[in-house]
Amino acid sequence: MADITLEIVTKDSKLLAAAFAFAKTEFNSENILFYCAKEEPKVVYEKYVSTAAATQVNLAASIADPMHALAKANDWQNPAWKKLLEDAKGSVARLWNGDCKNRFLKSKEYLATPAGQIAAAAAAKANAAKVTSAALATQKAAGAAVAAQQASAAQKQEKAEGPAAAPKKADPKKAAKRLGIIDPASLALLTKANDLSFKGDKNGALKLLTELAKKEELKLKADIILKQLQEAGF
Repeated sequence: MADITLEIVTKDSKLLAAAFAFAKTEFNSENILFYCAKEEPKVVYEKYVSTAAATQVNLAASIADPMHALAKANDWQNPAWKKLLEDAKGSVARLWNGDCKNRFLKSKEYLATPAGQIAAAAAAKANAAKVTSAALATQKAAGAAVAAQQASAAQKQEKAEGPAAAPKKADPKKAAKRLGIIDPASLALLTKANDLSFKGDKNGALKLLTELAKKEELKLKADIILKQLQEAGF
């Protein structure tokens, strides 16, 4: 909320006029008049402090009584008046700077002033920023929720499908049986070729199968043997 004290208000003619107009609606305009009064102590006292004053301000007895005593003694030249009136105006200012100021800052009188319009624009901008921030936060939260749901669905699907099957290594004995190989040395070549193929070294496997083809005097070429073995799970 704007830091607009009664002292600041009285230094700005537009704010002062607005504050006085607002004070009239709350039936306490005498507070502003008293705060701004610069007349002699006798005039100020009779207008705003005396119990007979039509525009008497509300002062605590501890502040008003010393002035009543001086007035009763007709002692208007007493230097104590300056401090007493300053204390009285300070009391009125503290009262205005509380709830009265807060109500004034929300009033149509204040909002019609340049200061009020600037404050209203700043408040609207701040409110728009809050709305935007809230919308972005909501959007971010919604995005996070959707991502969490998608991740959960993916996990459920992965769990349902089970882990991906690991590559299965062929049995060289079954491959030897398919090719009619019974010689241990040839079976060893086939086993080694199977290992190389499983590790992804197709060229190495093909080289060993070529050697195996010569050894077993097979009629088929090594690449054809490899194809047949792959069909058999090699």
